[in-house]
Amino acid sequence: MLLVVGDTGFVRVGHVAEIRRLIPLLRPTVVPVTVHMTLMRRMSLLPVLGEFLIEAAGRTAAARGAHEAR
Repeated sequence: MLLVVGDTGFVRVGHVAEIRRLIPLLRPTVVPVTVHMTLMRRMSLLPVLGEFLIEAAGRTAAARGAHEAR
């Protein structure tokens, strides 16, 4: 699970740490000098999103292969 937050938005960095503690598989990303409404306009997020999606696709394929091997 990917959580993307801006460091000047409603969600504080301390909240992200607590959420990470509660959801161990969470991958938090804090974008500097960004609020909630401007996250989608940050081109700097594209590599983060791409990397996350590639990793998720790999995990899905591995899980599917393990399931089919049963």
